[in-house]
Amino acid sequence: MLIFCGLILMLSLYRNWKHRRRLGEIAFMDPLTRAPNDSGFRLLCRRQLDMPGLSPSSIVFINLKHFKLINENYRSETGDIVLKIFMECLRQTCGQGELAARIEADHFALLVRGQAYDGLLARLQRLQGQVKQALAAQQIDFTLALNAGFYAIYSVSQDVQVMLGRAKTACWSAEKQELLLCQYDQRLIDTLNQEHAMTAALPGALRDGQFMIVLQPKVDPAGGRVAGAEALVRWKHPEKGMIPPGQFIPILENSGQIVQLDEFVFEQVCALLKRWQEDGIAPLPISVNLSRHHFKNRNFLGRLRSIAEHYGVDPGWIELEITESIFFDESSIERVKTIVHQIHQSGFTCSLDDFGSGYSSLGLLKEFEIDAIKLDRIFFPATLDPRSQVVIEGIVALAKNLKLTIVAEGVESGEQADFLRRIGCDLIQGYYYSPPLMPSAFAELRRKRNQKLES
Repeated sequence: MLIFCGLILMLSLYRNWKHRRRLGEIAFMDPLTRAPNDSGFRLLCRRQLDMPGLSPSSIVFINLKHFKLINENYRSETGDIVLKIFMECLRQTCGQGELAARIEADHFALLVRGQAYDGLLARLQRLQGQVKQALAAQQIDFTLALNAGFYAIYSVSQDVQVMLGRAKTACWSAEKQELLLCQYDQRLIDTLNQEHAMTAALPGALRDGQFMIVLQPKVDPAGGRVAGAEALVRWKHPEKGMIPPGQFIPILENSGQIVQLDEFVFEQVCALLKRWQEDGIAPLPISVNLSRHHFKNRNFLGRLRSIAEHYGVDPGWIELEITESIFFDESSIERVKTIVHQIHQSGFTCSLDDFGSGYSSLGLLKEFEIDAIKLDRIFFPATLDPRSQVVIEGIVALAKNLKLTIVAEGVESGEQADFLRRIGCDLIQGYYYSPPLMPSAFAELRRKRNQKLES
C-alpha cells in the first residue's frame, strides 16, 4: 500500500510538473519558432541582467521589412518557413549570455553584448547574408530586408519593457530614414521631440496663416512660354522664420498630417485660379502633390471636388501628382488604378511624379491612364554624359508614343535645357528658368515672358 500510494503521489507530481511546464511554454514560448516570446524574453533578459559581472550590453529590436508580401506572393506556409529560418539565423549569431526572441509577428529582439554602433551594424549585415543564403537553400526567391534599433543598457535596474520599447522606437526611426540600424540616444530623442513639436503645431499654423503657396513655372522650351506651374508649400514661422520644406514635409508625411497640408495647398490653388478669372487673367494648369496617405480614404476625391466647386473652378486646370511611393504590391496597384480612373471622371488630370526614382516606373506606364510623367532630377547631373542622354531621349520618345506630356524637373543649366528642347521634351521645371515664386511674382514673370514672345 505504501509503494502504491508512493507511485500515485509520484504520478500526480509528474502530471502537475508536466502541466506547469506546458503552461510555461504557452506563456513564455513562441509556438512557431520555439523561441522565447515577448514575455519569455523579458523574463530571461531580467535574469541575465541580474547576474553579476555582466559585460556592456544592448537590446536590439528587429523588424522584417515588407514581410506581408511573402504571404501575398507565396503561401502562408512559406511565410512560416521564412520566420523559422530567420529565427534560426538569429540563434546562430548569439554567443554566451546572449538571447534571441520572436516578440510578435515579424518582430524579433536580441540581448547582445556590446554597445558600439559599428559593431552591431556589422553583425546585422552578416545576419542579412546568412538569411539570404538560408532562403536560397530553401529555393525561396525573396530578399528579406531588415530595420533594427538598439538601446545601449547603462543601468541594469531599468525595466526591460521600457528598454525594449526604446529599441523599438529606434527601429521605427531606422525604417523612416531607410537605415539598417538606428540607436536610441539623445540625438534621436531630440529629433523625436522636434517631430512631436511640429506635428502638434500644424493645426495652429494652418489656422494662423503661417503656410503659403509658391508657384514654380513649367516652361515650354520650344519658345520659352510659361505653360503651367507646380504649387509648393512654404512655412513662415513667427519665431523661427522660414522653415525649409525638407524639415517639415517628411515629418508630416510620417505622421499622416500631410493630408491636411495637401488640402490646404489644393484650396489655395483653387482660390488663386478664381482670382485670375475675376481679374481677367487666363488660367494655367497647376499641379498639386498628393501624398500616399490620401489613398487610405476612399472618399478623398469627393472632398477635392467639393472645394473646386465651392470656388467655381474648372477641375481641368488642376493636375494631381502622385508618386511611385504609393505602390507596394499588386493589390495597391489595382486600388490606385481605380483611383486614377476616378480622378479623370472628376475632371482632374493626373501625373506620375519622380519618374525614374524607383525601380518599376516603366512597368507603371502600361498600368495607368496618367496624362503626364515628371522626369526625376536624378536624370540631370551637372554634366549630361552620353549614356544619360540616351536614357532620357528613350524615355521622351516612349512618352510621345504613349501620348503623354513629359515634364523635366530639377533642370539647372542651359546645357540641360538645350538638350531637352532638341529631343522634344514638352515642359521644363527648374532653377534654370525660375525658382518657386510668390503668386504675384509668378504672374509678372508669366506676363513678361509671354508678352515678349507675342511681340
